[in-house]
Amino acid sequence: PLTMAIAIKLVKVFDKDRSGTIDFIEYASMHQFITLMQKSFTQADRDRNGSLDAHEIHAALQSSGFTIGFGPTQLFFNKVSCGSRAINFPQFLQM
Repeated sequence: PLTMAIAIKLVKVFDKDRSGTIDFIEYASMHQFITLMQKSFTQADRDRNGSLDAHEIHAALQSSGFTIGFGPTQLFFNKVSCGSRAINFPQFLQM
C-alpha cells in the first residue's frame, strides 16, 4: 500500500492547475502513470521477489520511457533505499 506521503506527492505532481486537489482528468493521468510504473516494476522484477535492485530499477525506468543513466539511477536508489539492497513498489514511486 502507498503511504500518505507518497499519495500527497503524487497528487501534487498531477495537480496541473495547482488547486490543491485533482479533478477527474488529473486523476486519470495519475492512474495511467501508476499503472505504467506498476507494469514496468513487475516486468523488471526478474526474480519475482516483489522488490528491485538498482539494475532492475534502471531497466524499469528505461522501459517506462525515461532516459536516465545508471549513475543517476543509483543516486536515486541510494536515497530511497535507505541502505537496503532493494526497494518495493511504493518506494519505486518515490523515485
